[in-house]
Amino acid sequence: ILITNRGITPIGIGGASEGCSVVGLDPDWAEGELRIYPNPSGGSFHVDWEQSFSRLEVFTLDGKTVLTRTYTFPRFSEEVNIRLAAGLYLLRVSNNLYLRYSRLLIE
Repeated sequence: ILITNRGITPIGIGGASEGCSVVGLDPDWAEGELRIYPNPSGGSFHVDWEQSFSRLEVFTLDGKTVLTRTYTFPRFSEEVNIRLAAGLYLLRVSNNLYLRYSRLLIE
């Protein structure tokens, strides 16, 4: 089974997928540290990901989108300045193959 942000794909020996079970994750998906600093932040922070990303989003804990940035040319880092109420948020970066989440604390 291959797990990416596009979903779960059964992959078996010789193309057979019956009886397959999850035994691990695509190593490229598991790699690639996402760094946000400073965190906690007052609203200005830097995002670095070892994968290039073409989309950056910030969500409230109840799922509302408070920031969406889409980039024509993928990048490995981005400086973000946003005015948000103090609290905990989720930050997501993604590209055509992978996505990564991290917590973002705004003071």
